[in-house]
Amino acid sequence: QELPPKITPVAAAYGEKKVPTDPAALIDHMVEGFMVYGSHPPYRRTKEEAEKLARRCVDRMILPQSKTVYRHSLAIVVTSSIVDRRALAPATKVPFLVIHGDSDPLIHVDFGRETASLVPGARLEVVA
Repeated sequence: QELPPKITPVAAAYGEKKVPTDPAALIDHMVEGFMVYGSHPPYRRTKEEAEKLARRCVDRMILPQSKTVYRHSLAIVVTSSIVDRRALAPATKVPFLVIHGDSDPLIHVDFGRETASLVPGARLEVVA
């Protein structure tokens, strides 16, 4: 079955923006991302909550030896370019639960369903 577009046009436009390396600019960028990709009510963050979370994330992400390399971004880039989850999923031999939001603005719920279908014995919980 053909899956829907993975992300919305608004999320795609945000995703095309260059990620800043300056910590203050990165915080602003992350706040914008939280507002674009944020969950639907009652889980949506206020701008103040998003700023607080972004500051905590940036403080945690910056490698001590380099202010321009971010662990999160590096992990995403490396794993998404070398790991094929469709090939690895069937080899999973542990209890596996996929939890996915039914209105996730970043990754459509059909991708959660697909992930669960690839892992033998996996359980899927779609949350509102």
